[in-house]
Amino acid sequence: MKKIWLLMIVCLLVPFGTQAREIILSAGGSFCYAVDADGTIWGWGDNTKGQLGNGTKKRAFYPQQAAVTLNGNDVLAIDCGNENALFLLSDGTVWTCGPNNYGQQGSSEAPAYAYEPIRIPGLENIVQISSGWGHCMARTADGKLYGWGRNTGGQVGNGTTKNVKEPVLLSLTDIVDVECGGKYTLALDAHGQLWGWGENDQGQLMDTGKKKKVTEPVRLETGFSVREIACGGSTAYALSEDGKVYAWGRNDFWQLGIKDGKSSKVPVEAQLAEGLKIRDIYAYNTHAALVTEEGSYWTWGMMRCGQLGNGKHPSKSLPVECEIGVPVLEASMGSSGSYIVKEDGTVWANGYGEVGQTGAYPKKTGYVYVWKWTGLNLLESTWTDPKN
Repeated sequence: MKKIWLLMIVCLLVPFGTQAREIILSAGGSFCYAVDADGTIWGWGDNTKGQLGNGTKKRAFYPQQAAVTLNGNDVLAIDCGNENALFLLSDGTVWTCGPNNYGQQGSSEAPAYAYEPIRIPGLENIVQISSGWGHCMARTADGKLYGWGRNTGGQVGNGTTKNVKEPVLLSLTDIVDVECGGKYTLALDAHGQLWGWGENDQGQLMDTGKKKKVTEPVRLETGFSVREIACGGSTAYALSEDGKVYAWGRNDFWQLGIKDGKSSKVPVEAQLAEGLKIRDIYAYNTHAALVTEEGSYWTWGMMRCGQLGNGKHPSKSLPVECEIGVPVLEASMGSSGSYIVKEDGTVWANGYGEVGQTGAYPKKTGYVYVWKWTGLNLLESTWTDPKN
């Protein structure tokens, strides 16, 4: 449910005198993945259903090597859903680990749980992946979409509400971006047209009449030219070509970024500070964030678990800048946590730490209201025990 253009979750860290390296960061429901400059895959948080792909069911309260059988491969992207993880390799294949209760593993013959990454059959020439609360999407190099997994709201987009155990090709073409929300999906085509399907109980697909479930892609009229999209649980976001952030859907925790706490079936402009030049937008569940071209980091939405990184405060109706101190290169959001990579390559986190998803020291299972260093440095390809 994060921004997942191919390499959109990848930031290029270019230290003086060294070659640029691709750095990947992706958070899921209660776990997080990162890939460092040497290509080593790291993970932490919940692992009871094999989310970390390390062959065990043991939770990781600190970053450790994860999805170990894929280490040594050229991983281009990782996208974490609520309980499963997707991996895109440079050869265009897609791999996954975690549960298969909705068909997330893309095969009727797959096991109930994949504790190590397994390849999803039938997917080739893939350039983008996205995962929601049990459903998955993959985009091909020629702009086609495959969907599979949980489909109770029509979020796979194949015209049914039955779970889909194998990837199915959708009717859309010329797609340049796809995002999985909680139980809905958004896609942007090469002509600037936005499409959506799945559950619409909160207006996340705008005004589709009285339909609560949209089982096939429908055109969504935004009224502006879309540059980038992001999906929360039941709230959708778009960055316009002229640099404004719009949102629609659920708004009980002010996810829309406006003072009015009512949900909206039409896009409303988030009330941002003047002069912000936005580089990227992010969303997950009930909170959202943006990073500016200068590297400042702004958050809004639910604050109950500390996931906005602004200390013990109520949920924010308007985007507020976090006091990071240095430019943020990349960010990602989980169900109840937030994650950033600072310009020096260090990974920081906050939010709910019940199963280790903050990766922070001291080991804390409650709320982490301020940014804590995970000990991980993606630029230096090292993990340092923060207690030392």
